Amino acid sequence: MKKFIFLLCGAALVTAAAATLVGNKRRMVRDLDESTKYSVAVPIEVAMPRRALPKKIVEETGSVKAEAEVSVISETSGKALMVLSQVGDRVMAGQLLARVEKDVVESQFSLAQATLDNAEKDLSRTTALLGGDAITRQQFEAVTVAYQSARAAYASLKKQLENTSIKSSVDGVVASRSIDKGAWVQPGMALFTIVEDSRLIMVLKMTDGDIAMVRKGRKVMNFFPAQPDFPVAGFVRTIGVVPDQSGRYDVEISIDNRRHLLLPGMTGRTRFEAEEADSSLVIPRKCIVGSMREASVFVLSGDSVERRRVLVEPLDENEVLVRTGILPEDNVALSGQINLINGSKVSILK
Repeated sequence: MKKFIFLLCGAALVTAAAATLVGNKRRMVRDLDESTKYSVAVPIEVAMPRRALPKKIVEETGSVKAEAEVSVISETSGKALMVLSQVGDRVMAGQLLARVEKDVVESQFSLAQATLDNAEKDLSRTTALLGGDAITRQQFEAVTVAYQSARAAYASLKKQLENTSIKSSVDGVVASRSIDKGAWVQPGMALFTIVEDSRLIMVLKMTDGDIAMVRKGRKVMNFFPAQPDFPVAGFVRTIGVVPDQSGRYDVEISIDNRRHLLLPGMTGRTRFEAEEADSSLVIPRKCIVGSMREASVFVLSGDSVERRRVLVEPLDENEVLVRTGILPEDNVALSGQINLINGSKVSILK
């Protein structure tokens, strides 16, 4: 029994000694780590914030359409004798597009012109006779009515004769054609559609957050894959006030296309730029530790660094705007952050 107690006590002493040794080793390691963290200076580079009036840039994709499409409507009836314009042809205002037979109308017009000439002569003679009391007032009025009737018939037939020549009312491109040579034309029939492509409309959809940058009449730049080397200036034409089901607002950009570089239906990007009302602090992106949503930086404080949370926004690929968290006079760690914690000793690389 005494031997068993002696062995048990010995085992307890060995266990206690081992535990003491393990505890001492852990303390030594911890103390060494802390000593290393706070006594060894981590070499870093620093950057000072700069003040800037940054530009917020928003780009939206849209497509262009013609500002106007004009339908050329027939105002006469008859057989089409010739069709001079095809789809895709560029036409000018007043240019002849097609001609409808006019023999009958032309004959009627010639007769109406002769009748009007005679009526004018009769009215002139009657006016002279009325001054000398050679005719009655009733006779003069009858001649006047005949003259007015002849003039109305002449004007009507002149218009009918002009309508046999189908002309474009605008400058543009023929987008569609529904008439062929020999076809019968009726009044009210749409014969051509002319697209006015000298001025196009860029149609965009913008979020409520971005639409605050848009002002009617504001100049913007537009970029098109079809013309990569020729950005096109435009002006904000209209701004929608009612969002669609996705919560976006319609914005229309008026584009001068007199050089005819673009066609309706092409897609492109419109760039909006807005300057901040107040200057902001800008630092390199390399200063940021963590994600943009959970960003922090190390700020120099004497011979050590202090870790601070910052609210940032991307400015471009290389820099960020700092809304809160640092001051203009702060020196911010630009390199070496992987070896830093709050309170780390540092040395500044020149």
